[in-house]
Amino acid sequence: MSLIFFYVFVLYVGIGMVTAVLFVIDGVSKVAHGAPVSPGARLCFIPASIALWPLVLRRWLQAGEDK
Repeated sequence: MSLIFFYVFVLYVGIGMVTAVLFVIDGVSKVAHGAPVSPGARLCFIPASIALWPLVLRRWLQAGEDK
């Protein structure tokens, strides 16, 4: 049972890492409506984006629909 939780956790973090990298490269400026974001601020977004990737992905997709 604990092995299943471990694999689910690894999958969650793996998807979060991919989402965070793509979000920091492309999505931050879309969610911030084109506001300039410094490289240091982008680095600060990575840990939260990994942990909260479902919310980040939903917000990013909603920002893309608003255009």
